[in-house]
Amino acid sequence: MSKFLYLISPEKITNHKIFLRKLELVFTSNIIKFFQLRIKNQKREKIIALGKKILKLTRKYKVNFIINDDPYITKILNADGLSSWSARHVY
Repeated sequence: MSKFLYLISPEKITNHKIFLRKLELVFTSNIIKFFQLRIKNQKREKIIALGKKILKLTRKYKVNFIINDDPYITKILNADGLSSWSARHVY
């Protein structure tokens, strides 16, 4: 049985260059199969700009790219999926 990790970003990323460099280093391990971008309290434009850079890395390393709580960003980036807290709690 193969094992993999689901990696979730911090809610705030202050230095995009350093974050992207470290993220790529982690992706080279080939055990990350899902990466969730979970930035909070940022303008959509900034999340999309960072998301485009992350998307290139996820495609390069065959990692599924999941966006947190924003279907619009998920569609714009053509991400692999959406994680939505509200969708999990619909009765």
